[in-house]
Amino acid sequence: MAPIRFLAARIFAETGDKARARTLAATFTNQLGAEARAYTKIIDGDIALKDGDAGQAIQLFTEANRILDTWFGRFDLGRAYFAAKGFPQADAEFDRCIQRRGEVLALVQEDPTYGQFPIVYYWQGRVREELKTLRFADSYAKYLEIRGASTDDPTVADARRRAASQ
Repeated sequence: MAPIRFLAARIFAETGDKARARTLAATFTNQLGAEARAYTKIIDGDIALKDGDAGQAIQLFTEANRILDTWFGRFDLGRAYFAAKGFPQADAEFDRCIQRRGEVLALVQEDPTYGQFPIVYYWQGRVREELKTLRFADSYAKYLEIRGASTDDPTVADARRRAASQ
């Protein structure tokens, strides 16, 4: 199933296992349709972002969104803008993700993927903290409201620390 392969490829890219991420991305290359082409670009962008090439990642995520405008394409574009210190652009992308949260729920119809959504509040908080113009602690509070009881999520402690600093 394409969405499962896509999510797995994102995890491999995030953990630095580029070979496995590229192997899964290659399964989309030979498929017809906008979704497969967009998934390939997003995975390539995830690899570029992990490698520290925010400019290349922005280009790939932008191309993916031109092919098919997806929640993951927007979320990853926000992370890439954050890495490039394009904080206003990152904030706009994370706002779009929050407005379009229903899309992340529908990625895998047999198994809702809501677990992919809460992290957008963490990243929105990071961006707004950098902008120093918005109440960033509100975003962290939303994240902690959803994930705060987790003992295995390393961003929970960071979100708590950052929210307390405002």
